Amino acid sequence: MRFFPPNDDEIIKGLQRMDGNTPKYEKMLYQSCVGYVKGVGVQKCHLSEEDARYAYNDALVSVISRIKMGEYKQTAKLSTFVHNIFYRRCVDILRKNTINTTSLEDEDLRLMSSEAEASELEKEDSRKIVLHYIRQLSANCQIILLLAAYYGFKDVEMVDYVNLANGRVISVTHKSCLAKLAKLSHQSNN
Repeated sequence: MRFFPPNDDEIIKGLQRMDGNTPKYEKMLYQSCVGYVKGVGVQKCHLSEEDARYAYNDALVSVISRIKMGEYKQTAKLSTFVHNIFYRRCVDILRKNTINTTSLEDEDLRLMSSEAEASELEKEDSRKIVLHYIRQLSANCQIILLLAAYYGFKDVEMVDYVNLANGRVISVTHKSCLAKLAKLSHQSNN
């Protein structure tokens, strides 16, 4: 009976052996880092649990493949390697979900009362206009503006999502993006 979790070497060697025990080591790896689904995916990246589980499974497939091909060089703990790949998968899903907005369905519109319907349509039109302008900006500007507006992120919190050096750089970029957005809006209104 085992009282201690398997160490990295045991899991890696088990995955690299091409025998019938590979699923056993895949399960060990899966269970050793499954806490990342809620801790990183749901809490830190604000994904739904379903999206976080999808990202985790996708990350593990990549990790296992890299280990089997000998690409994992053990410069960091195996859990760190899993975390980094999983986190990138979460960010990919976050970007996809943030940029791909959905509009109201016809059935939803019929269910609204006439006053609520008019108010919602005005809000939706405003959102579509703003999204139209945002889509004309650079990818970093799109992500920064949507993270700030949709998720309420502060500039410092965006460091993990945007390919910029630190919160201060993001703050300057955020202000620049807002200025560009205002300029686009002003140009179209004139």
